[in-house]
Amino acid sequence: MTGPRGFIGRHLVARLKREGLDVLEWGSDIRRVAECATPAEVVFHLAAVTRHERFAEAPHESYDINVTGTCAVLEYCRRMHACCIMASTSGVYSGSGEGRALSEDAPVGPTSPYGISKWLGENLCRQASRSSGVPSVVLRLFNVYGPGQEPAYLVPYILECVVRQEPIRLRMPDAVRDFVYVDDVVEAFIRAASFCRLLGPGRGDDPFEVFNIGSGVPTRVRDVLTDLVELCGAPPTHAHGDARQGEAARVTADCRRAREVLGWRAEVPLKEGLRRVAERYLAGETSR
Repeated sequence: MTGPRGFIGRHLVARLKREGLDVLEWGSDIRRVAECATPAEVVFHLAAVTRHERFAEAPHESYDINVTGTCAVLEYCRRMHACCIMASTSGVYSGSGEGRALSEDAPVGPTSPYGISKWLGENLCRQASRSSGVPSVVLRLFNVYGPGQEPAYLVPYILECVVRQEPIRLRMPDAVRDFVYVDDVVEAFIRAASFCRLLGPGRGDDPFEVFNIGSGVPTRVRDVLTDLVELCGAPPTHAHGDARQGEAARVTADCRRAREVLGWRAEVPLKEGLRRVAERYLAGETSR
């Protein structure tokens, strides 16, 4: 696994180990993962530069890590005859789908550096599947949340502001997003791995698949704020921030393909997921 110490990676490692599986955690530079001599059957490729600020400060290095790193992962998979499960993003889509949920066939046209780098990575996976027969599954993740997420993301940011009694600055409070709990995302990765091992020669010409991973439930950002405030029992000070250029007003997942092919669906309702996060945050578990 690349990115085993990241938010999703930590949860996925814990789940795999609970199930008695051996996990080779690659925590070094992902651009060197092809040098690894230890074989694996499945590679969960989660490592990436994700922060907009990092792309702004060091664009060349950020793209290099995300794109060259994916090339290295695919080369490792080719040599070891392993499957690749790549974490991508809903940010690869070109817009809001005109109010409709976005299917995997929706127009692609990322506007953020992170989204662009992930779209390039998806295409590398597709090419590796065609040219080298590397079975690859791409999971386009929507707004993942859960315990242990860093404060740069919406849910922990709101919690931190509420606890510290600081103003909450929301760029787009009326934006509609699709929030999916991290345990459900972990389940999607595990099901994708089982499915990916079935791909390859004899199952079509292209051992490559893409799945949306979200709840399918449209939720306004300000409603997440309201729910968290109620859970914490503390009224916040709310202020509007500046919207990021090119950010879509509405992004919701159509997850029918994941249901039909992987047998996966999000099981944790948003209010329950937020309750779990708030409970652990208020208990002092801010980074685990």
